[in-house]
Amino acid sequence: MEKLRTSEIMSFSFDMAYHVLEEKGPALVTSGTGAEYTIEAYTMTKSKLPTVPVIRVQPRSGFKYIRYTYIHADCWGNDVTCQGSRVEDIYRGKDNIYRWLEENTRDNPDTVPKKR
Repeated sequence: MEKLRTSEIMSFSFDMAYHVLEEKGPALVTSGTGAEYTIEAYTMTKSKLPTVPVIRVQPRSGFKYIRYTYIHADCWGNDVTCQGSRVEDIYRGKDNIYRWLEENTRDNPDTVPKKR
């Protein structure tokens, strides 16, 4: 696999990543240390509050106590989520989330999120 260029990595906004995951996900990615993750678009709801789109990450390592980590738009691309969970592994490694997004938008590089 070829290495991603920085401009390609930075071109995936939260909205674009969410849209691609919603349409073609879930993504299965592998970190540089070999840990596997399932990543999907998810909508959080809480009583009568508005729904919130998030990217949900679940390690596939067999740990039963780790359920999900949620990535909101304001912490997309950061090593640590708003809740303090470390997610840097999904952005690194040869089969990372950016690679998956790139491969799943290759046929349509102008993927734009739908209006909600």
